[in-house]
Parts: sequence; structure tokens; C-alpha cells
Amino acid sequence: MTRRAIVLALITAFALLVPAVALAGIKRGTYIEPTSQTYIVTNAAATSIKTFQFPCVVGGEQRGGNTINKVLKISKTGAFSFKGKSTLRSEFPKVISVKISGRYVNGKIKGKVQYLTTGTGCEDRSYSAKYYGVNPQG
Repeated sequence: MTRRAIVLALITAFALLVPAVALAGIKRGTYIEPTSQTYIVTNAAATSIKTFQFPCVVGGEQRGGNTINKVLKISKTGAFSFKGKSTLRSEFPKVISVKISGRYVNGKIKGKVQYLTTGTGCEDRSYSAKYYGVNPQG
């Protein structure tokens, strides 16, 4: 192998490792906030959120819930966001608009859930989900 080929191989290997190192703190698997029953599941490479399940909280009680199944890309800083439509599954299911933001901080995924559709009764709130492993058993 020529010297040029070796240098090129090293540069390529380094370029592929940089994104992995930046996201090294985020693990593949499930993050859960038990009190609100918020579930966040990352993909196998831990580079995106593949499902984000969160309840509609009214007066401290769960009144239905939402699931975002759209892939949410995790940035190099550990942040992600979503703004769009979701089906509020409750006694009378309906399509609503929500905004979700989050970031990996100190071993947890922390963020906010905001309801953009008026009249849902659901409260905007913060969440802090702890890592529970690849296949958590309840």
C-alpha cells in the first residue's frame, strides 16, 4: 500500500468515527419517564428516535396519548425536534398539532411537549426520560 493510500484510509476512517463519537453518550434502546409514561425508543445506531410515545396530561392525570412514528434525527449535539400532526388517542380520537423538542443531557433525554391545537385540554409539559435498556421488561 502506498503512503498516499494509507493516509487516505486513515482520513476516511476518522471521518466515519467522528459522528459516532459525538453521539457516544446516547445508547440504543428505550428511555422512559415512569411518572408520565413517556417512552422514547432510539434506532439500533442511536442516531435517531424511531418512536416517541407521550400522554395527554390533564390536571396531573393521563387522558389518552400520542405516538410519533416518524424518524426524528438526533443531531451531533444530541438534540432532536418534531413539529407536526399526531393522532390524540382518547375517548374521541382526533388529529392535532404538537411540537416536541429534546436533548440528551447527563444520561437522560430531557425536553418539552407542546400542544399547538387549542381545545385539547392537554397540558404543555417537560419530560426527563432515563435509559432502561434495549428491551425493558415491566
